[in-house]
Amino acid sequence: MFENFTVWENQPENTGGMLIAAFQGWNDAGNASSWALRHLCEDLQAKPFAHIQAEHFYDFSATRPLVHLDENGRQLDWPRASFNASSEQNILLLEGTEPQLQWRTFVEQIISVATSLKVSKVVTLGSLLT
Repeated sequence: MFENFTVWENQPENTGGMLIAAFQGWNDAGNASSWALRHLCEDLQAKPFAHIQAEHFYDFSATRPLVHLDENGRQLDWPRASFNASSEQNILLLEGTEPQLQWRTFVEQIISVATSLKVSKVVTLGSLLT
């Protein structure tokens, strides 16, 4: 039974393209893959359109939320996976923290978004020390 834990902020214009994903965690040595994905987001001017709710997938004693200061005061950033879309290129980008819990359900969220947007190819980025 599929449970939807994906929050859609808006619907991207382009569909049928590629999804590129990178996750912070054991396969992100030196943060190389997550930095590469962030660079792609900036270069493609990708904007967020959806995210996977964190509550069901993270052990917050292992992956704690972070606090940062901005013009509005203290802000709490929970670990999560965010989908971004490029308006000019037919590319979707998924950046997030690798989950600790309910991996199958987490992957179902990604597959559901990819299917609904008619993604034709998925590429995952990773980096390991040798």
